[in-house]
Amino acid sequence: MSDTVFSGPAYYESLNVFPNSTKLIVDVNLGNDTIQIARDELAAGIQHVGWERIRALECTLLRVKSHARTLMNWSSSSGK
Repeated sequence: MSDTVFSGPAYYESLNVFPNSTKLIVDVNLGNDTIQIARDELAAGIQHVGWERIRALECTLLRVKSHARTLMNWSSSSGK
């Protein structure tokens, strides 16, 4: 697994506040121009919460390179 998975162990541990019967949505980022990051994020979700708890995958197109927008500089008028 690469070092580019953005949801670490503490994120998955925080999901333990929900009962095991709770179905979850796993985010898969397709905006980094590499399928490996998306695969790694999906693998981490399966490893930490289990396939049986995953209800759906949310596919996002978030770029996290140096030109990425942050919450500090994003607005609805920012364009792309």
